[in-house]
Amino acid sequence: MPKILIVCPLTENAIRRYVAAAKKLSLSPVLIVLVGETVAADILNSASVMYIEKLTNSPLELVEQCRNLAIKAVIAGGEFSVAATEFLASQLGLIRCMKGRPDVLRNKYTMRMAFQREGVDQPALLGVAGNMSEVDEVVRKITSYPIITKPADMAGSWFVSLNMTPEEIPANTKPIFEYKTSKVTGLEFAGLCVFEEFFEGDEYSAEVIVFESRILAMYFNKKLLSQLPYFDEIGHICGIALSDPLRNRLQKNIRGVLRAADVHNGILHVEFKLKDDKMVIIEVGCRIAGDKISNLVELKYGVNLEECMILIKSGVEPQLPTASNEYLYGIRFLFGDDKPISSANVQIVENAMEHGNLGTHNLQRTHISNRIGYQICKSRHYDELATTISSLGRVDI
Repeated sequence: MPKILIVCPLTENAIRRYVAAAKKLSLSPVLIVLVGETVAADILNSASVMYIEKLTNSPLELVEQCRNLAIKAVIAGGEFSVAATEFLASQLGLIRCMKGRPDVLRNKYTMRMAFQREGVDQPALLGVAGNMSEVDEVVRKITSYPIITKPADMAGSWFVSLNMTPEEIPANTKPIFEYKTSKVTGLEFAGLCVFEEFFEGDEYSAEVIVFESRILAMYFNKKLLSQLPYFDEIGHICGIALSDPLRNRLQKNIRGVLRAADVHNGILHVEFKLKDDKMVIIEVGCRIAGDKISNLVELKYGVNLEECMILIKSGVEPQLPTASNEYLYGIRFLFGDDKPISSANVQIVENAMEHGNLGTHNLQRTHISNRIGYQICKSRHYDELATTISSLGRVDI
């Protein structure tokens, strides 16, 4: 049976969804995971595992292990394995998402420069620094606040900070240079801090299916964030609509992204902000979104993004349903002492309690590492759903 390589999936949800999708498509899933990582016993009944010591962007040892296997496609299991997946696909003669440099959609500094060349609407790039001395040099040139500082190549809003004054910047940027290695994959970070304009607006994402350079579909989600100065994602709502002018503008920007990274096949997770009639692209990932967004898309639209990704990377155009149901679907993350609640107009689809790493790095209460569970909900009423989801993460931060 042809094999599908799933490289360093970041969550059990991603593992289960990819394994189920592969089995449905009569393919044999192979998980690439770090030595010492535990894979649930029931998953091992459906998938085989290859262990690596650490993830690198050019995993030559994996290439040699895979050359004689009947591999049909290589899939990135998360943000950190995008570059490695592109390298493996190239070396094994398989379909890549990008024919250009993977770091265009991994390194935020490279991304800003590439997007600028293609006319993508985005926040202004103010500078980049590789150490605290360079931070001081960049800060001296900045004349207007607030500004954003963030690491070039992490994920999940780690160390993304809103700086109201120059005095706040040293404390907010120092962790970017100290946190050098992903504890999940062993990937070494670039250790670069990106400075950019702060665009104050509502935040959204689009899950964009691309096949042979054609945009087949875009599914929109509203992000619900913690109170500033943090940008923690406390929930998402799937199924929102954009006006035709905004949809057209977003599509124009996405075409610029496709050119910038030479994307031909795959699924993009596009994060963008809106205020009035202005739009900016915050960042783009060349992989399926985390935070169980793919679960929400399937509930709303009947589209399994993991199946789509496997098909696309196998050279097959996915056949997408055109209808959706009348509900909006949302996910709310639980933190600390939060308790699941419900509303008369909000139905709970799924409850789950998990174990978070409370207090990790002394990060704020609503940081991703402090999640202890989640609820997936549905409602016909956006305002009711948004209020229910937002009520937890916006108190006692």
